[in-house]
Amino acid sequence: ENQSVTLTSSTEGAEIYYTIDGTSPSQSNGTKYTEAISVTGTEGKSIQTIIKAIAVKDKMQSSDVVTFTYTIKIPAQQNNGGGGGYIPLAQKPIVENDDNGTTSADLSNTTSTSGGTTAANIDKSTGEEIVDKAVSNKSEEIVIDATAKHTTAADSTVVAQVGIPTAALKGIAEKTEADVTVKTDVAEVKMDNAAAGAVAEQAAGDTVQIIVEKVDETADKVEFQLKVVCSDGNVIRDFKGGNVAVTVAIPKDMAEKKVVCVFIDENGKMSKVKGQKNADGTYTFFTGHFSTYALMAEEEADTAIAAQQKEETLAALSDQQLTARSKLVTMKNGKKAVKITWYNENGELM
Repeated sequence: ENQSVTLTSSTEGAEIYYTIDGTSPSQSNGTKYTEAISVTGTEGKSIQTIIKAIAVKDKMQSSDVVTFTYTIKIPAQQNNGGGGGYIPLAQKPIVENDDNGTTSADLSNTTSTSGGTTAANIDKSTGEEIVDKAVSNKSEEIVIDATAKHTTAADSTVVAQVGIPTAALKGIAEKTEADVTVKTDVAEVKMDNAAAGAVAEQAAGDTVQIIVEKVDETADKVEFQLKVVCSDGNVIRDFKGGNVAVTVAIPKDMAEKKVVCVFIDENGKMSKVKGQKNADGTYTFFTGHFSTYALMAEEEADTAIAAQQKEETLAALSDQQLTARSKLVTMKNGKKAVKITWYNENGELM
């Protein structure tokens, strides 16, 4: 969690002494610097007061302060006692541009995990910062990283929630051409610019929550539910022509199988959707709306879909109240056969 701290003397040959309790160090009460120092920041204490250092050389006074540079990372989260979760420190997300046309927002400072749910939220000012930096950078992609930074928290996550200001999504859609990628421990969701705009257009309230939940996992299937929920409770499902790519990890038991993704409608009916297996052990599927989806071995998916189609056909025949009429006929080869003709309840030939 920590990075090394490097102290640099402004006086050649000076011995450097340091303290990390905020008091002025001296040769008598400080620690002599000989190598990089690993320091953990303390919540509520200014980072500038964590380390102080001076140079002591021959007859130099202890008040002679050495200049020094350091890089320090305060842990984004602290263990929440025996609850098994983590609570965030009061810090803002880090928003940065790179030279490859990407604006990234690291939400690790505001991400919390409890009871299998990992949640992160972008506040109004951070949303505005994301839009401004994406515009200035002419970014093609905005990456929002809401993954848990602790392995145990990430492994236990079954529900991931990421809150985004509606105004930020609207700004991205109207002022940039960037796609929006939201990374969570359950799935990575990449909305193209049109999909982000469709969400903003339909959103009611100040924020929208992108929710990805792993609802079931067996050796043969892993099922996900994806939702966009507005702050007033309204659920957005259709992206009005926009597209979303969803990337999920393939379970170990299915790693060697040919995997497909199926859409599961509200009646439990399955249908295949476009997707691809990736070299890193993940699978990406593509959709124009959020609902329930499942990764399955292709053989199991084909069997399940065929069984559903057979059941639907039989149900349709039953609903039609068909009547069968048969007669003995002679085939071209001279053999006898029974010809069966089906009629509906009105006596019409089917």
